[in-house]
Amino acid sequence: MNDVKAVFVSVGGSRKRLGLVKRTGHKQKWYDGVLEASSPYKIPFRKLSMVQRTRRIDAVAKLVIATCVDRGEMRLRGKTYFERNDNLAVDVVTVLDWLRTRLQYELKVNLKTETVSTSFTPLNDADTAVREEEEERNATEIVRSEKDYSTAMSLLCESRLEP
Repeated sequence: MNDVKAVFVSVGGSRKRLGLVKRTGHKQKWYDGVLEASSPYKIPFRKLSMVQRTRRIDAVAKLVIATCVDRGEMRLRGKTYFERNDNLAVDVVTVLDWLRTRLQYELKVNLKTETVSTSFTPLNDADTAVREEEEERNATEIVRSEKDYSTAMSLLCESRLEP
């Protein structure tokens, strides 16, 4: 009798029994939910091309971030809301950790902890400045090496032309 529950309706102060309804277990609810959520996806992830995988992961990433955002603050800050937002980063890591735990429970497998990062290092202004300096230095070295190459080629060509 644990599989069945009675359904009642209150009408004008009196309670009437409509009938008996079979209970739905957790596994059935999980199965139905996954089946419903998978309806837009015709091809399994492992069979997708890299472009298709990227699109699907972008959709999942947006969903994860959407579960964590502070909409009021996001409206105030606009597109810059996502940059260096430590609170958002902590929430995203927490959601991913809980997601890993939930998937382990439902799939009955032990997912490696390396698949989901449990820590993050937010960029600060000093890191950004150092990175920009390195990029400028590399660009300067490339230009310098291109000039050296063209100079060497012109000297080589001049030496071959002279008798």
